[in-house]
Order: sequence, then C-alpha cells, then structure tokens
Amino acid sequence: MFFGKKPAEPEKVSIHELEALALSSFEHKSGNLEARAEAEILGMRNSVSEFLDACASLDVLDAEPYVQDLYFPNIASLKSQKSSYAKALRHTMDKIDLTPGRAQTTYDRYNELLSKVDDVTNEVLGVNATFKTIMYCYANHLARIKRSFSTLERHREALRTEISRRAGPASEYSRISERISALKSLIEESKALKEAAAAFNQDKSKDITGKVEAEEASLLVKISEKKLELPQTELSLSKLSANISKITLPLERPSRKLDHITVRKRLLYPMITDPMSNITNKEAYVEFVDLVKELKKNIEAGSIDIKNRESTLDIISETLNSDLYSMLVSFKALQQKHSDIEREIMIMEGALAETRKGKISLGKSKEEVRIMETKSVELSKSINPTKQEIEAMFMEYYRKQILILL
Repeated sequence: MFFGKKPAEPEKVSIHELEALALSSFEHKSGNLEARAEAEILGMRNSVSEFLDACASLDVLDAEPYVQDLYFPNIASLKSQKSSYAKALRHTMDKIDLTPGRAQTTYDRYNELLSKVDDVTNEVLGVNATFKTIMYCYANHLARIKRSFSTLERHREALRTEISRRAGPASEYSRISERISALKSLIEESKALKEAAAAFNQDKSKDITGKVEAEEASLLVKISEKKLELPQTELSLSKLSANISKITLPLERPSRKLDHITVRKRLLYPMITDPMSNITNKEAYVEFVDLVKELKKNIEAGSIDIKNRESTLDIISETLNSDLYSMLVSFKALQQKHSDIEREIMIMEGALAETRKGKISLGKSKEEVRIMETKSVELSKSINPTKQEIEAMFMEYYRKQILILL
C-alpha cells in the first residue's frame, strides 16, 4: 500500500505456547475477577466469624424459651435443644472452606469455591429445618445469627454474579482449549505413526515382538482413558439438552398457533420443539427471536387466544431474556468434542488393530507400514484446518491475529 499503515504482522506462536496464550487471553478478557472475588470472600470470612461468635453466645445463653403456644412444654429439654442447635450450626459452619480451588483458570477456581459455600449454606438451612421449634422459642435471640448468615448469603450471591458475568468467556476458553488439545493429538498421532513406519522399514529384519507388545499395551491404556471421557460428554449433552428444552418447550402449543397465522417461510414450532437442529447459527437465532416477539405481540393483541395468557407472556419474556444462544453454541461444541473423542478412539483402535496384526507375522510388515503411512497422511490433512480454526478463534474471541508454528 502506498498510503496508510502496513497491515500488522500476526503474532507467531509455537504449538507449545498455545495453551498458555489462550489462558492468559481468557484471564485478561475476564477482567479483575480475582480482586472482586476476594473482596466478596473477605466479606464472607467476616460473616462466618460473626456467625460462629453468635452461635457460641447462643450456646451459653441463659434465657427462658418462649412457650406460650406450645402444648405441655418441657423447659429443660428446650434449653438442652437450644445448646444442641447452637453446636450444630457452629459445627456446620466450621466446615466452610473459603480457599479458592486449584483449577487452571481463575473462573474455575472461584466457581469451585462457590460450590463449596453453597453446600455449607444448604447444610445450615437443613439444621434450621431440624430445629424449627428451637428457632420459634428463641426467636428473640437469633438476630445476630440471622444477620450474619444473611450477609454471608449476600456476599455469596455477589460472587455468583461476578462468576456468571464471565460465563461467556469461560465457554469460549473451553472451546478453544479443546481444539488446541485436538491439534496436539493430531500432530502427536501423525508423528507416532510416521516414526513407527520408519522403525519398521529400518528394523524389519529383526524380531520386534517386544516393541509390538509394548505399543499394544500403550494403545490399550490410551483407548481405555479416552472411552472414559465419552459418558461425561454424553451426560453433559443430556443435561444441556434438558436445560434448553426447559426454556423452549413451554411455548410448544402457542408456537403452533402462531405458525397457522404467520406469513413467514420459517416456522417457529420446529425451532421450539427441536432448537438444537433448527437454530444452528446466529442468523437462525435472530429469526427465532423475531418469531417469539411476533408470538408475544399476537398474544397481547388477542390475535392468538390461549389459556393462561399472563403466565405465557411471562414465559416468553424469560425465553427472550435467557442465554439460549450461548447454550446452543455450547451444545454444538460438546457435540464436536464428543465426535472428536470418538474419532480419536477410532484412530487408536485402528492403530491397535494394525499393531496386533504385527504379532501374527513379520512378513506382513510391508502392508502394516503402508497402512500406518496412509493413516499418518490422513491425520496430517486434518492438522492445517484445525490450526486455521484455532487461529480464527483467537481473532474472534480475543482480537488476536496469530500464526501457529508447527
């Protein structure tokens, strides 16, 4: 170009630097999550301290219980249960762990911590349910316990909000990390097959039974490990599918009524009943939103007559305000991950089958070499498209123009 700036050169990144770059880019995009999270954790620590002090005070409290509405109350028993209640609360809250986990990302570390806090607060509510009578009889003495627990919950929900705000970038990082792992797998498997073929060519006159058996054992371990991943992705797909259906299926009947009167070529009912198949890109989702808005407009205008009009309008609003598109993108990514695992298992099982053939006769080594070389070429063909996909993801997610060096 004669005029204007020279286009910026892409940042060159080795395959070994990719994961670290993705992680640092994600952490930068996530903003100051650690500082905000630690501020809420400090508030939780103070709340826990006050809660434990309040429990200790309740334990030693020498006050008469309120028994006006109780039938033949046993005062001594109520005082004893009051002490047991205080000890149970203190024992439960003592278990709270406000130390961030050891996950790779800041997001995951504080998400793990939030889960632990949820577990303890739920246990406290369980203790309250067990000692309802004591809470009634000593209601005038529980102000500090209730206040500190309410403050703990407020800080917990503030932390949840901070984490939820980073859910989108976390989903992006998960997808890019999965593709980086897939690229490394392709490179390693292709190299392994190529080296195995070269070893056969150089050593075909020698007894390689020991090497074949070692390769067979290694492949069996790798296949077993990979197969353990399939149920996890299938469970995640099932849960995500259920969550998506929970958003869309309540509008099944109203959507059918809209399709009867609409002049659009695209119908809402198929999108409602099977969003995973019918909302496959951003354009389809925009059209889905337009159709749902049109459904709402027709219901409000009375063009579509349905029972429970107000509750249906509320459901429509919840659908429009939901994170449905992100969930659908995550569903597609999970499907891709599941497919990648199956492909890797298939490749390794193919390699295993070929390795076992080598135990039958060394005379078949030439054919085995040809198969390994073919598989290596097939894997190599997948490397560049996967590399370009990751480069595009870095640009889309992090506005980073990179060139991966293989």
